[in-house]
Amino acid sequence: MRPLYALSFDLEGDRLPTLTDEARRWLASKYAAWDGELSFDGQRVVIREGHEAIAEERSTPAGRYLTLTLDHPDSRIEARRWHTALTAATDGAFTECSVVVSTRTDGFGVYDPRPEQVQTPNIVRDLLQRHEAKVGLERVAVEPFYVRGSVGVGDLLDVLLHPQRSLPVVLVAQVARTGRPLVDPAHLQRRLLGFARVVEISEEGSFAFSDAVEKLRSCFDGGVRVYWPGFQRDSDPYGQPLYTRAAIVRMEAELIRIEDVLFGRFLQTAVARFEGGRLFRRLRETEESARRDEIHRLQESLARTPESEEWAREMDRVLAENTQLRDARDQLQLGVWDQEEVIERLRRELDRAHANIRDLSVGVPTDEIDEEAPARMYLSAQARSEYDEHPNRWRRFDALLERLLDETVRDQQASRCPGGGYVYPRDNSDERVFFELRGGVVYVCRLFPHHQDSLAGAYNELRNGGFEIVDYPGFKPWSGPVASD
Repeated sequence: MRPLYALSFDLEGDRLPTLTDEARRWLASKYAAWDGELSFDGQRVVIREGHEAIAEERSTPAGRYLTLTLDHPDSRIEARRWHTALTAATDGAFTECSVVVSTRTDGFGVYDPRPEQVQTPNIVRDLLQRHEAKVGLERVAVEPFYVRGSVGVGDLLDVLLHPQRSLPVVLVAQVARTGRPLVDPAHLQRRLLGFARVVEISEEGSFAFSDAVEKLRSCFDGGVRVYWPGFQRDSDPYGQPLYTRAAIVRMEAELIRIEDVLFGRFLQTAVARFEGGRLFRRLRETEESARRDEIHRLQESLARTPESEEWAREMDRVLAENTQLRDARDQLQLGVWDQEEVIERLRRELDRAHANIRDLSVGVPTDEIDEEAPARMYLSAQARSEYDEHPNRWRRFDALLERLLDETVRDQQASRCPGGGYVYPRDNSDERVFFELRGGVVYVCRLFPHHQDSLAGAYNELRNGGFEIVDYPGFKPWSGPVASD
């Protein structure tokens, strides 16, 4: 199974009774025609054909835990199944919850939804909206926070600079002329529920915030910016993704919603880092350890008769086989994950091939390309001009362009811009190359000295909003240092 959604959060006190009620309410709303009731006794419940649930609640020497899994087919795609798993554990002081949604496909040609297409499960939305929850030390925000003027900037900085902050902060700035944001903060907070805290800042607040962190790290005039945990006043400004007003307008024109883009970005990070509940794992390990100790006590309490010795040997054999089966299961799971990675790589290659075919059919602005001497890379007139403007960076630009010809380097170190096009490399360089691919050929549209303040606005607009190759005419072949042309 491939996880698509994962979130862990904590509730104060022993909330297992509350969670059992919420789980029953969730299933009742999902299956309105079902007249059964969910019992947490570990028995499989068939809700209707193909739809099955298993719920269990257990006590251990260190606390109590419950599990709930729901497995059902996709309502539109027959070869896909959905698996939702809720786990919760309590030691009396707090209750730890985790929800993971995964898919399983039984045929070829069935793709999982992209991260930005995934929706927050209703059971998670209900739990977070009805009960106060925390992720790490932070309380989950259900409504956005508002900074109306310079007074609230201090509170905003306290949140941003807190060393134990675990959630991103998404700052939404008001448009200077209208006093309203382009993106509805309340809607954005609902979309990012559990993954980020949304803050709307007024124009006056933006000026005060800019004074506190410098303009390159600020957000203003309808922009939206992400501040990752660990942000400081001297943090790299390009490490905090900025979506300018122009970029958001362009995305909306292309029917791309910034709330979906941000949700997909946060979700990918959450799934990659998800480890499950620590308390839940500890309770399960305690339970298994107690079970093993009980078996050994039973073995020692029996008289050492031939029959009991034979029984003990049989128990040892069963335990050894059980361990071997667990190891074999783990190896098989690793093999499944390896094959899923291979399938995912093949899917990317197939998507790239489809894109190349589509791009070839659309065509490229090739008004100055020499058809008799095809090259693997072309530079636009603007890229050549930008190269010539920075002679102290020629050596670095030459090295980047040379490496960009390697398909493996592009796959591993280039990243897609939300509105189209690619930027290379992702990091560890003071230069950036914006390019597109058409039929396996690299078309370099722009060259940027990464940390030049005067170009920060243009760089952020391209990086966060994307670009179109048709806007950059005058492509000519590149076969070596441009300055010598």
